[in-house]
Amino acid sequence: MRTWFLLFLLSSLSGGMFGQLDLVELRDRYNAGQISDVLEILSDPESAEFVFLKADCLHKLGDFDEAIVLYNEALKALPYNPQLILNAAICNHSAGNYLDSDKGLTAAKKLSGNSPKINYYFGANRYMEGELIQAVDYLNDALAADKEYFDAIYLLAACKAELGEREAAAELYDECAKLDPAMKRVNLNRANLLFDDAKYAQALDVYSRLLTCKDRDVIKEAYYFRAACRFYLHDSEGACEDWTAAAKMGDEDAREHVLTQCQGKTRKLKTRKSSYNAF
Repeated sequence: MRTWFLLFLLSSLSGGMFGQLDLVELRDRYNAGQISDVLEILSDPESAEFVFLKADCLHKLGDFDEAIVLYNEALKALPYNPQLILNAAICNHSAGNYLDSDKGLTAAKKLSGNSPKINYYFGANRYMEGELIQAVDYLNDALAADKEYFDAIYLLAACKAELGEREAAAELYDECAKLDPAMKRVNLNRANLLFDDAKYAQALDVYSRLLTCKDRDVIKEAYYFRAACRFYLHDSEGACEDWTAAAKMGDEDAREHVLTQCQGKTRKLKTRKSSYNAF
């Protein structure tokens, strides 16, 4: 199927001609997740619309710097395209360019009006800059327009957790779990709330259930924090078993604890801070 698709498009695009129908087809393929196929076709795009699509592909693949170059190139020809401006702003957020992202979000808002997504990314920029109160305001605005906006609920929960409002954060994570039961990172964050509240036995139970999921990063994190729970519950042997398991999965902090807590004589434990915003 992939070979047929590539041959068909190469045939239809021969002579350097990109048609509107081809753009629709490529967008459909992009939306279906066939990013590499689309990118292969767009090796040398000739119009701003195709440069825009190539930038989207590179953004999706994590090549933020090159994507930003292409977004800027497309914007020279399409300076009033609100979706292009918004996508470029989101890419700047992904690259950590929060000031440029804010400028793009403001421009997109002027052209197309406010939207939950624009408010979400304003909030995400503020969160990444440590301005949690402002982030909460933007996220609440996003949720006022779309109360089931998962990303906004999830990030709002992270803000509440980091502000020490653990009960509110727990309620928000519970909402996330209802919207997407398959996302185990939500349960991990719920366990981290219990851990940060020194409810080690309850947290340990949740971490243990997460060890059967398919998300390797979640499993590694669960091993690390379950070990800390066991340590604080005076189960040093169990803690060392879990830190060893996490270390084998590449967790450097766990490896350090194996050396200092399990093989050394250190008895004080300084665990890393829980991360609530990771997806």
